[in-house]
Amino acid sequence: MTTPARGAPGAAGVLAPAPVVAESAARGGSPLAGTGHLLRLALRRDRVLLPAWVLGVAGMATMSAQATVGLYPDLPARIEAARVVNG
Repeated sequence: MTTPARGAPGAAGVLAPAPVVAESAARGGSPLAGTGHLLRLALRRDRVLLPAWVLGVAGMATMSAQATVGLYPDLPARIEAARVVNG
């Protein structure tokens, strides 16, 4: 796929080269060339955000389980709640 080049005189008629992935595949290279570098970059950028999300989701699951035990303290109450939820 080609796109018009920016800033060139008469840009409407000038086409830019095809994406690098297509050239890499045409030369016998892998279409996934550079994926490892991009993955490492993404993990470096998310080194704080990713653990925060994991801890947040795990914390919410733990608090939800504790709240359920608090709402239904004995086995008959849990069985009745399960019966109501299941219809």
